[in-house]
Amino acid sequence: MEVEQPAEVALLDAVRTELTKLTLDCDSDSCPSLSPTQHEGSLPDSNFSPSSFSTSIVMVETPITSPDNELEPFPEYQDAPDNSADERLWEELFTLAMKEDIRSEQIDPHLTLTFVPTEAQRNRLDDIKDQLSNPKLPKESRANLVAITKKVIRLEYLLFRNSDEFLNAEGSAEAQKVASYILDWIAAVDNEVQESLNTTSPVVEVLETLQHEDMAAVHRFRQMASVVFSDLSKPRSSEQKFLLQLLDLYDEWIYRKFIDLIMEFTPKSAHVDLARYLQCTLEYFTRCCTNYEIYRSTVCAIEDHYFTPHGMKMETYDA
Repeated sequence: MEVEQPAEVALLDAVRTELTKLTLDCDSDSCPSLSPTQHEGSLPDSNFSPSSFSTSIVMVETPITSPDNELEPFPEYQDAPDNSADERLWEELFTLAMKEDIRSEQIDPHLTLTFVPTEAQRNRLDDIKDQLSNPKLPKESRANLVAITKKVIRLEYLLFRNSDEFLNAEGSAEAQKVASYILDWIAAVDNEVQESLNTTSPVVEVLETLQHEDMAAVHRFRQMASVVFSDLSKPRSSEQKFLLQLLDLYDEWIYRKFIDLIMEFTPKSAHVDLARYLQCTLEYFTRCCTNYEIYRSTVCAIEDHYFTPHGMKMETYDA
């Protein structure tokens, strides 16, 4: 009956068996020769010791740490080419790209790019230039119209092209002053147009009374003309056209751009106050242009209803 050997003994026998299979590269003087009669599984002689073998395998012991190297050796990394310069360049380029991306999200590109008016903006400004170049325009009126046009252009610069920061403290204060000037100007013009429009009703009542009085056509025409000339001012197509062009310029250059841009920012108190100025200015422009058209139509109706028939009667009387 075979007795099962312990595991340690079996492992030792296996190691010894593998050692006998190795082809040793050693000198005859330093290595004992194995007997030809030894076969697999046989043991070396009693003089055998593992230290008597000299193999071709050289074990190089590299310390994990040393005074010059406190890290574990990593030859594949340490012997690789030095890419630190490329890595720094890549990091700088990546940082610049990220900053540019953040900048494009937070700052409207129109604030930093060179100002190039759109075709609509150029057309609005060219129309006003043509209007101001009219030689029949009175010198004083031309000076006032040039001044208000410059104020609109100046306000556009302060709002959208003065700084990379949208409406900083200094720019906001000056922009509010310019906006206040434009608002006061158009409010005064609107007040004049409104007063002229309110005067038309009493004038019509007087003309209606004169029309039914028993007098010669010439005398009636003279009295009616005296009432109109003393109380009503003649509407001018050039004035109405300029108001419409100035409204288009203000709406195209200032109001629309400001409203679109302010929606992208958290509004501050200065922004809210300025937005109120711009909104009121637009309302005054719109109302002024509307009232001027009503006034012009009313004056034309007075001429057609009262003066044209009396002119025909006088021609008949002269004939």
